Parts: sequence; C-alpha cells; structure tokens
Amino acid sequence: MVVILLRAKDKKKRMLGTTIRVFGSIKIICAFGVDRMIIGIDFETYYDAEYSLTAKDMSMTQYIRSSKFQAHGVAIRAANWPESKWYAAPEVKDALQQFDWSECALMAHNAQFDGLIASHYYGVVPQKYICTLSMAQPLVGYLVGVGLDKVGKYFGGEGKIEGSLLNV
Repeated sequence: MVVILLRAKDKKKRMLGTTIRVFGSIKIICAFGVDRMIIGIDFETYYDAEYSLTAKDMSMTQYIRSSKFQAHGVAIRAANWPESKWYAAPEVKDALQQFDWSECALMAHNAQFDGLIASHYYGVVPQKYICTLSMAQPLVGYLVGVGLDKVGKYFGGEGKIEGSLLNV
C-alpha cells in the first residue's frame, strides 16, 4: 500500500483542497500545496484470457514489463483543465511530456499501476504520487471495496461509464 503525506513547502502557505471530477461529481479528495499541479492519469492497456492482471501467476510488474504489454492510450486531466482528454497510443509520449513532472504530482486510482507504466515506458518521474485507491482503502474499503466504480458511486457519482475512456 502507498502512504502519501502532502505538505506545503512554505508553512505560511495554506493547504488547499484540490477538487477532481469523480464520475460527474466534484469531491475534495486531497490537499496539496498551492504551488503544485496535480495531473490525473488512467492508462487503458491490452489484456486477453491468459495475459491479464487477474491471472494467478502474474504480478502487476510482470504484466507491465511483459513483451505482450501494450498501452492503448491514456486519459489525462490536469487540475486546471475543465475536462479529461484521451490520447491514443501514438500520442501518449507527447501528451505526458507536456508537463514539468518535477513540479507535478501524478494522481491515479492505483498509482502503482499507472505510475509504473508512466515511468517505465514514458520516462515520467513526478514530484509526488497520489493514489486514490490507497486513500479509499481506509475510508470506504470495508464498506464498498476500492474498485474505481464502487468508490465513484459511493461518493455520489455515476460510477464507471461503460464505453467511456474518460473516467479520470
């Protein structure tokens, strides 16, 4: 489990609740110094019956580092963007390189997964990682589980929108 402690660099700066769109509703999900940008990402990747994250004999790291691995694309939402944007596989590297990651936090629902893809294949090394799955675990995990769909619904959203790639 990833544990994240966020603090402002300057104690005189107030911590600011950053709002991220969760399935159609706005919820305050983390606090971050006002001098930082939060970038939400969600990779969509290839899988099949034998090559899958649910395969009993395959770890997440083995799945991501496999020769079969393929990212179909990524949905990205910067904290100051009005909505998420989808980037297909050929556009992913350029889309991720538009940010100065030394000044940004990478946020994902399972940052271990999306963060490893971003760093291993695209060279992204953010200043901080924010994992909404890890945040949800102690808050609602015992009530509803920590799947993206269940967490989104619990906080008043629509849940995962079938056929949509913009659930960031």
